[in-house]
Amino acid sequence: MMEYWAWEPEFLRRFSKHYKTGEPIPENKLYALIDTRWDELGTDKLGQVFLGLFDMTIHNTADGNYKVDELYNRMQNDIVLSNFGDAKVFKVATREHLMSAYAGTYYAYLWAETISADMFMSRFKKDGIDNPKTGMDFRREILCPGGSREAMVSLKRFLGRKPNSEAFINMLTP
Repeated sequence: MMEYWAWEPEFLRRFSKHYKTGEPIPENKLYALIDTRWDELGTDKLGQVFLGLFDMTIHNTADGNYKVDELYNRMQNDIVLSNFGDAKVFKVATREHLMSAYAGTYYAYLWAETISADMFMSRFKKDGIDNPKTGMDFRREILCPGGSREAMVSLKRFLGRKPNSEAFINMLTP
């Protein structure tokens, strides 16, 4: 979630200065930099959806009777909407976490992004990115308890409600 601050104009102005003169970054360059956040956003999220679905597919096939490389290529081409060719490279081998403790849970990356967007937009953006009360609420309800209580309890206490995907969906359509 911390990356959200890096895209806020008021935060960027604090340290975006010319390295020699100390002049602040010109407004047009500041907003051009912020706009780069959305470059390749769709491709990135489709890639995450693909990896999550591929992960669930390979860990939920009853008999395990499939060719992993063919399944990977087919799903990647179908979901990411690009034809990556039929290279004779075992691309799934570069995704070692799919065969480790993450087994079947890769989708959690997108879920974490969804929750982060909700927390940032619903509290920090709404209350002000430097609001001390919001920061202390985050510390008290999210950081301090850590894994000592159910995540949903912490989220409800911080947000004042159950988390939802509205902020994440809005982020996808800037």
